[in-house]
Amino acid sequence: QNDSVPPSKVMDLAISGTGPSNIGLTWTSPGGSDTVGVAAFYDLRYSTSAIDSSNFHLAKKTLAPSPLPYGGPQSVIAGDLTPLTQYYLAVKAVDFLGQESFVSNIANTSTTDAPQISFSRDSIMASMDIPDSALFILSVGNTGNYPLTFEIQNAFVERPTGSTAGYQQDHRRFDGNK
Repeated sequence: QNDSVPPSKVMDLAISGTGPSNIGLTWTSPGGSDTVGVAAFYDLRYSTSAIDSSNFHLAKKTLAPSPLPYGGPQSVIAGDLTPLTQYYLAVKAVDFLGQESFVSNIANTSTTDAPQISFSRDSIMASMDIPDSALFILSVGNTGNYPLTFEIQNAFVERPTGSTAGYQQDHRRFDGNK
């Protein structure tokens, strides 16, 4: 491996998916010295403004995967983003001597809308004696355009002091659209 040659430029940075707070990216590993070996790390950045070689350093850094040898498939999810926002993303490969590749091609997309959660009640509360039971229905809805995923578990059930009476909790998971 020739240590005087920086990594080659990532040429195929692409969007693999979007969510309300994240963007998935894929690319092919460029190698550590031109197209040979393994880079030391990636410098992956994003901005709400277009990125080029003159402003790459001003874009916000995000986590990147460990580099694979030349030609390996790389993927990552950039997170902590804002819903319904246009983002521009770019990456540089850096070798073990700190030599950087040129800025990759620029990938851009918008994050999606977040779920808009609605409930049929603000709260549910009951006071009863054992062995009484009660059934409460709580409707959870989504008026947004992004799928709503939620889980309800470990409902708070208070037992009288010293009681050994049993109780049942219902555990449900929902994945999907409106």
